[in-house]
Amino acid sequence: MPIWVLYALLASASMAAVSVIDKSVLANWMTDIRGSFFAFSVIEMLSGIIALLWLGVPALPPVQLLVALASGAALSLSTFCYFRAIQLGEVSRLVPLASLSPLVVAAFAALVLQEIFPPIKYAGVLFIVLGALLASLKRLRGFRFGKGVGWMLLSMLLVSAGAIASKHALAQSDPWTIFAYGKIGTSFVGAPFLASGYRAFASAVRKHGRIVLSLTGLSEGLTSITTIFFLSASATGYVTLVNALVGTQPLFLLLFTALAMRHWPGIISEEQGGGLLARKIAAIALLLAGAWIVA
Repeated sequence: MPIWVLYALLASASMAAVSVIDKSVLANWMTDIRGSFFAFSVIEMLSGIIALLWLGVPALPPVQLLVALASGAALSLSTFCYFRAIQLGEVSRLVPLASLSPLVVAAFAALVLQEIFPPIKYAGVLFIVLGALLASLKRLRGFRFGKGVGWMLLSMLLVSAGAIASKHALAQSDPWTIFAYGKIGTSFVGAPFLASGYRAFASAVRKHGRIVLSLTGLSEGLTSITTIFFLSASATGYVTLVNALVGTQPLFLLLFTALAMRHWPGIISEEQGGGLLARKIAAIALLLAGAWIVA
């Protein structure tokens, strides 16, 4: 197995874990998304500073530096949209919309990065899109989406733009350098929200105690790990194919959500029912088939 495939699957699994943790935190302990965004911004900034100090502040050409910073800024904006989305809707239906990203990335990668593939590869991307839509629909008739879809789609578009920017920057640098400068770019966007976010975060900590610190720390730590996995995969693999494999996230999401509901009932709620489960399984099958064709 190529190493980039392993990195992409690890990024998918860790991203799914972050989704489940964030949904439970927002549903039970921190209803104000500014608190979660504060924790995200602070940890992103600290991880960027630590990485830069560890690397010795590596030099980048001006264009690559700006692109790396922009990729981090796109991630920060996408995270805000993501928090808003999962606060409004059901996580296992919203998060699969992120699997639409390969469609957007494939289009822009062809235009910007000249990543061109045979038609069968794009058929695989279409399978992934269909699987994501099937997992996200509230019902099969009427094509009515649930709450939070607009925010999640905006988050997906920003993530796609960040993926293209990261791949462009990786042409002249390594994953850790892009990670470091990307985190600095992320902190630039989060800085205006620090004051109001701190009040929301501190209020949640005073009210609920260590569980808020533990879960938000775990979530943001996994977010940084996800970024490293994704950048490592993109450094050696085509960004279109990497995004396709990351699109297998619903498989991990279904597994992690089931485990959370079994061992910690009450901290996260999902709709149940045989018909819904059948649609989710069909969606996962389409996503896996598409990822297999693409990769």
